[in-house]
Formats: sequence, C-alpha cells, structure tokens
Amino acid sequence: MTSTPSSDSTAPRRPVWRGSTKGLAIAMLTGTVLAILARPVFWQEGLYLEDPNATEAEDARRDRPAPSVFSQPDRPDQPRDQARQPIRVGRLPAADTADEPTPSAAPEADAARPRTLRLSRGFYQEPPPAAVDSPQQNGAPEAAPAAESSQRLQAITQSLTALLLPPAELPSAADSASPLLAPIPELSAAAPVSPPSAAPTPTPSPSTDAPPAATVPQESPPPPTAEAPGAADPAPLEMPEEPSAPASVPPQRASLPDQIQVNQFVVTGSTVFDPEDLAAIALSAVLAPADLETEEELCEVRGPVTLSAPLSLTPSQLVRASDAIEQCYIRENYINSGAFIAETELTEADDGIVEISVVEGQLEAINIEMIRSGLFGLNPSYVGSRLDAAISDPFNLNDLIEAVQLLELDPLITQISTEIVPGTQTGTSVLNARVVQDDGFDVTLFFDNDRSPSVGSLRRGIALSQANLLGIGDRFSLGYSFTEGSNELNLGYAVPINARNGTVGVNFTTTNSDVIEEPFTILDIESESRNYEIFYRQPLILTPTEEFALSLRATRRTSQAQFLETIAGQPIPFPGTGADAEGRTRVTALRFGQEWITRNSQEVVALFSEFSLGLDALGATIQSTPPDGRFLLWRGQGQWVRRLGPDSLFLLRGNIQFADRPLVPNEQFSFGGQRAGRGYRLNTLLRDNGWFLSGEFRLPLFRIPEDNILMQVAPFFDVGGGWNDGDVSDTVFLTSTGLGVILDVNDAISARLDWGIPLSDFDATGNDLQDSGLYFSIQVTP
Repeated sequence: MTSTPSSDSTAPRRPVWRGSTKGLAIAMLTGTVLAILARPVFWQEGLYLEDPNATEAEDARRDRPAPSVFSQPDRPDQPRDQARQPIRVGRLPAADTADEPTPSAAPEADAARPRTLRLSRGFYQEPPPAAVDSPQQNGAPEAAPAAESSQRLQAITQSLTALLLPPAELPSAADSASPLLAPIPELSAAAPVSPPSAAPTPTPSPSTDAPPAATVPQESPPPPTAEAPGAADPAPLEMPEEPSAPASVPPQRASLPDQIQVNQFVVTGSTVFDPEDLAAIALSAVLAPADLETEEELCEVRGPVTLSAPLSLTPSQLVRASDAIEQCYIRENYINSGAFIAETELTEADDGIVEISVVEGQLEAINIEMIRSGLFGLNPSYVGSRLDAAISDPFNLNDLIEAVQLLELDPLITQISTEIVPGTQTGTSVLNARVVQDDGFDVTLFFDNDRSPSVGSLRRGIALSQANLLGIGDRFSLGYSFTEGSNELNLGYAVPINARNGTVGVNFTTTNSDVIEEPFTILDIESESRNYEIFYRQPLILTPTEEFALSLRATRRTSQAQFLETIAGQPIPFPGTGADAEGRTRVTALRFGQEWITRNSQEVVALFSEFSLGLDALGATIQSTPPDGRFLLWRGQGQWVRRLGPDSLFLLRGNIQFADRPLVPNEQFSFGGQRAGRGYRLNTLLRDNGWFLSGEFRLPLFRIPEDNILMQVAPFFDVGGGWNDGDVSDTVFLTSTGLGVILDVNDAISARLDWGIPLSDFDATGNDLQDSGLYFSIQVTP
C-alpha cells in the first residue's frame, strides 16, 4: 500500500475553525439537539409515548420481542382423543391459519415442484416419487488495517440493529418468530388403567352350528370335556349340556380389585426427573389433592416420601397418580411423554409396591418439504440436519421452537412452518416441516466518499452475492469498487460444514492505486496489493438470543509501491515504512478471533476480539529492526444498541488496539473518516496503539408508513487517541461532534449524510469534502 508523505501530526497547527465560527457552529448543533430531544420520543414513567391513533395491531407489532419468546398454553382439560391434535410451530401465512395446508401439500401458486426429504433421526434419504449477508462493502483504506475487522463487526451489528426497529422500517427477527401453537397432544397409547367396567364379563355360549350327536363319526376325537366311550358301549355319543370354549376364544380377563393396598410407588423409565421426586408427586396427588391448587405446586414436591401405613387406593386414584407425573412432563414441554400403571401391577401387587412406568417421548422421523425459489435449490438436508441437531431425546417442544427461530433468522429461508403429529409407536411423534426457500441472490450499488483523498475519496461500486450456489448453503460473493485513482476487486466463497453453522471459506482482494492528490502527483506514486485469506468459524453457543463463536484466519498480504517512473524513465521502489529494498511489504499472519452477541427486544450487545501473530513464513518481510512482518497485536471492538422508542435508538461503539512493537502501515490503528472519527479525513492518525469511542442518537424526523419511508437525525460525538510503540507520552487525542441525517426508503434505498465538527486543533489544508467534515453514503438494493 502507498505510504504518502505527511506532516507531523503531533505539532499544533493553525486552527481551521476560528473561535467565533466554531462557537457559532457548536451553538447551532446544541440548539438542534435540544429541539429534537424535546419531542416525545423517550421513556416517560416507564413507557415511551406513541401515536394515540395507532392501532392495537401496530402496538403489538412494535412491542413484539425479537426473536419472540414462545409461551406454552396451559394444557386443556379435555379427553385424550380430542387432545391429540397436531402442534404447529413457525411462521404461517397471514391467511386463515385454521385452513393451513399440511407440509405435504405444496401451495398451488408455486410452479416449482417441492422437494421433500424424510429424516429418521440421523439418516437422510430422498423419498420415492409419490403416486399422485447484506453484502459487505469492499474497500478498506490502504493504510487503515483496523477498518477491515471494524467492517466485519459493523456488518454483524448493522443486521442486529435491525432487530430493534419495527418491521415496517427494517426486517425484524420478531416477524420471523411468530408461533401458532395448537393444544398439546397427550400420550394415548400408554394411557393409565381405567376403572373396572360395570358391564358383565362375557362368557362363551354354546355353538349353534355343532352337528347332532348321531352324525359324529366314531373315529373323530371326542371333545376335551367328554369321556371316551367304552369299547362295549355301542350307543352314539351324547353332546354335553354346555360345550367347552373354542380354542380361539381368549381366556377370561380377570376383574380389577376395588381397592389396592399401596405401601410405595416406584417410578421407572425416567431420565429427565429424579424417580424419587416423581414417586413423591404421585403420592401427593392421591394423599392431598385439595391442598395442591396448581400444577406448579404439585410438580415442586420433592422426595423421597415414606408411608407410615399402607394406603387403600381405588383404580381411579391410581390413574390420578400416573396423570400427575404425566402433567409434570407436559408442563416442561415434554409433550409426547407419559406415564401409566400396567394392569398386572393392580392384580399382582401383593407386596404393596406399585410400579409407575414412564414412556419418554421421541421424535420418530422428520419430513422436510422444500418450496424452491430462484435458480439454485436448497438441499432438504440443510434444514433437516439443523432440526435434528437441535432436538434431543426425550423430545421437548422448546428444542423445536429454538431450532425454528434460528432457521427463521437464516438468510437462506424465507418462511418455515412445522407440524407435530403422532407417530406409529407409543411415545413417538413425527415432525413435518414446510420450508420456503429464499432465492439467495443479492445485489447492492453504493456510492460514498469513504476512501483516502490521496487516491480519490469518491468511491462507486457494486457488490453481488449468490447463496446456495451448490445447494448446500454455500455463498459466493463478488465486489468491485473504484475511485479516480484506485480500483479494487473482492472475491469470496464460504461453505457450511456442520449443522451448528460451522463455516470454512476463502477470500481474495486485489487493489491498485495511484496518488492523485496535489502536490504529490509529481512523484508518480503507484502501488498494488494482494490479500489472501482462508478462515474457519465455529459457533459454540447458538441460540436465537445469543451467539458465541471462535474463528481462525490465515492471511497473506503483499504490497509494493513505486514512484518517479515518469521522471526517471523506470519505476523506483518507494521507501515506505517496513518495506524492503524493492518497496515490498509481505505479511503472513495467524489471527484468532472471538465473537459474542446477545440481543433481545430492547437492545443488542456485540463484542469482538482478535489476536494477530505475524510469522516469519512464506517469504514475510524481515528487517534487522522493526517494523516488519513479525508482530503480536490485539484488537478489540464492541457495540451496544439500545432502543429508546419507536424508530429511536442509542448507539455506542468503540475500538482498541495494542501491539508489542512498531507495525507496518497495514497493521496500524487508524483514526479519522466516516467509521472512526468524523470531522477528520480518513487515516488522519496512524499509530501502533490506539482507541476510539463514539456515541450516537438516532431520532425520527418523519415517517411515511404507506411508502415505508423513514428519516432520522443522528447527533454524535467521537473521541480517540493513539501512540506509537514505546512512546506513550506522545499520545495524540482527537475529538469531534456533529450531526447526521439518515434516510431509508422501503428497505431498498439507504442514504446518510454526516457533518463532523473537529474540536481538536489539527491541520486540514486540503479541499476534499472530508477536510470540510462532510461524509455521505448511498446504497441501493434493487
């Protein structure tokens, strides 16, 4: 990268803003902020003020958490055969949900044939035919390496910031997590023992089709209950008055006793709860049911409990005992688990010990139906593997809800609805999922002044990305941008390797630059750089509201600068900081990163940390004295977004860097520019160590709901500083304040204009927009 001559930034310079001018500007800014703060957009007595004419649906939409927290309705008091209804989880169409088609039926409007897959808990196979990332912008400043990781965090947190705004402005995860829960099915195949019936036990009746005694041949064997005739008795055989029961008739069922003596309950088959606690719950249900007013009180009973004397219980009381255990399972959303008492326990419980068997539910199979969209179809195993990995035995509805919420946050999926139906065996269920795939193609056009004025600050570019290129959830990205003196090309490819969103990928960036800023054009400075990267990222904690991930990147960056080609007739290596005799700087580094993100309906917190180790490998630049390709540094970044009210939020973000030695320009900390230090030009301050902190309010100016247009004003305050290795006393501090205006039109056009006012005396002799503290960016997503 080019290292341009610059004056010593540590020496005081003539202030750009004279005292009266600066005072007037700050007074105007303060008055604007106070006028905006006077608007009723903040909390008042614990509630923010809203439009009194807003509908209830709008209020509910604004207050809906993102992602939403599913609440389990109380189990209805209804017969078991009526309770076994399908359970649906996920986003369903806005039409009447009662008429929602099952996942096996594709919408008539979809022209493409849906793909289906049946998953038997770990085994995927296609069934036989039936009989009937907003793309990231490229272009980190050539002398601002810290901006590369800042862009990565900014891309993450910008998407998370959208969660805090109502769905009318920006896509919200809350909209993609609206469940429809039908009554919870209960276990019916293993129902508790029913009381003895009042109907008499049927007895076999004589067969009316038996032939007369005289017609029975002598050689035929007699009935089992008849005596064999004597040899001298010529009389024909006589039929008994009441024949024996045919062999095909089952033996008579023993009647249940009216009272069963119980000394102890023993619970078997439970892995979720302590069997002694379940036994105590069963005893409490039959001993003092009136004292336990709620299900919660009953399930909080703990064992062991011993009886001083045997209990005499009826079969209906035993049913109550097994039902109490089943209710505790269902209360914890183990919806297809149950408990029963075998009939043999009632007829053979001579020792007073009654065994209650627990059948913990399992998921028998997962059926996936994909509704294809776009040119590249998503393999059903992408969805099936994520559902399977999230659901464990015994089956719990909470696991499914969390898995569906994560899939709804996946950019590859537009809509997902699931249905749980009874399985083929006792205690099993089948999950049917219907998934509408996103086309995965994104294109963004952008125009801003976020490049160094030395190569031309006005940048134009395009970013393209296609997800699911091979049907496995992979993503290919392509970006190109240019200024008057530079052009940059970015290529990237990433592919998931496991159901927990582990990803491997490669990135490549090439940049060519010419210095076009006076008076340095006479030097004819040219540079080119190449950056190669391979990475692996693995989330260790992944829930709809929290993510913790580790990443490992191997990077190779080469740059070369030359000058005076026009004057000397041939290019001469530019003697940049850390460059070798050929003007080249080569860095080979391993970078270990940690990311943590947590979010709810009111705020988002994102933290990023990365350790970088420069290695003497692959031809890295090695000098007798630093800086060179060997170094150790740590970068930290953080962002906190807090919702203040409708369309209003507060944003706090910061960066920090520490290094163990002097660094080459590509690795130094940068202050100045639209992302870090508005009011100063890009890369105003380059140091080995540094920090930056920014606070910003975003407050609504107006909204046009019918056109989904929102305009916000954003007063901000930026402060930062930096110092070189071993010279902390030479720390330079820079501060600025200013005002920004943000416009969003139907999520397709996003524009921002910032005016930064520098509060520190720092020379700015250029005539670029950045030297006047003006920054703008426009993004168009067709």
